[in-house]
Amino acid sequence: MTTSAGPILDAATVDAVDTRGGDRGSVFVRLLRRPAGLVSLAVLALILLVAILAPWISPHDPNEVILSQARALPSWAHPLGGDNTGRDVLSRLIWGTQITLWGAFVSILTSLVLGVPSGLAAGYFGGATDRIGTWISDALQSVPGMIILLIVGANTGNDLTILMVTVGVFMAPGYFRLTRSTVLAVRGEMYVDAARVAGLTDLRIMSRHVIRQVFAPIVIQSALTAGMAMGMQAGLQFLGIGGGTTPAGAPR
Repeated sequence: MTTSAGPILDAATVDAVDTRGGDRGSVFVRLLRRPAGLVSLAVLALILLVAILAPWISPHDPNEVILSQARALPSWAHPLGGDNTGRDVLSRLIWGTQITLWGAFVSILTSLVLGVPSGLAAGYFGGATDRIGTWISDALQSVPGMIILLIVGANTGNDLTILMVTVGVFMAPGYFRLTRSTVLAVRGEMYVDAARVAGLTDLRIMSRHVIRQVFAPIVIQSALTAGMAMGMQAGLQFLGIGGGTTPAGAPR
């Protein structure tokens, strides 16, 4: 159907026009077909499997202290030797994957929940929404994160989950800026204009059409965020914050 103002498009036509989003399943298949992608997924799956099977594959109690094994060299009984107090290093390493992956997951989830929707709104609507979001992002980046983490740890009994949520809050500006810049680049595309002409709401346009362009950058940003969160977690536990003396889930 056409009018003097131009064509009137329905939702099905809009979906057909929007071919840039692609099929999420096909993206995953293409990733598996690439050696680098397949190896990366295999390593990640192995780490997740170790974390899940920790109670069954751990050779020793990670908190068991054997004074004769203090700083012991690797042996058949203790493949990675013992730590300063005589605990089995391999067992603690296996159990430690749980707390490390949990901390990274909490940080990424917090950053995603705060950064992606706000960046999507700022890039799509612009104006005051963009200015306010950018101001908050700049303010967060100017705050000394480690000092805030020390304060939070002191007032929460070194609760690791709360600490990693705080880390996620300080990493959210990265998601905000990435999402905002991507949305700014695509909000004027023809398929977005076609969706507006078809009468789709702004919420549906953002959730169905615009957000697709952010998936790939978000995956890359999440990989970087996971590494930074693990490094931050290790630094906090080195300072004695976050329960670094006992692997998560280990028997007491």
